[in-house]
Amino acid sequence: MVRVIIHDVGEDGNILDGHTRSAIAAELGIDCPRIVKTGLTEHEKRIYSVEINLARRHATADQKAVAGRKIEADIAARAKARMALAGERSAPGKPATDVAPFVAARTTDEVARTVGLGSGRTYERQRQVIAQIEDEPDGEQLIANVERGDLTIRDPLPGA
Repeated sequence: MVRVIIHDVGEDGNILDGHTRSAIAAELGIDCPRIVKTGLTEHEKRIYSVEINLARRHATADQKAVAGRKIEADIAARAKARMALAGERSAPGKPATDVAPFVAARTTDEVARTVGLGSGRTYERQRQVIAQIEDEPDGEQLIANVERGDLTIRDPLPGA
């Protein structure tokens, strides 16, 4: 008996979840049904992809923090859009106020909740270390090592 393998795709057909399952199913010649997620913005698609993957895996706090960095701009954009819309609804005819200070204050907390890190302070501390790693000459590779679980952000950097 062959189990049904499902992956999620956006309206444009791009895979949001199940890249590996889809590739394996194609290699084995097994039909891989799709669930089409409709009505998501590009920001929401990236957030969904990170959320669903972290929910399924036993990720370390470091891996969660790296995932948070990937969607931080998406969460900020979503928050800014929501706050701007709320401002338009609450004060018709009045110019919208700058929502950037409110968005920045809430983004770290929302990223932490989204990736399962608890508090925004925990995420903020790890984000600062990740930013330093990203500035290293081989920062991209080091971050990839953290994502795979081969390196923790508490480990000394090679050559340090």
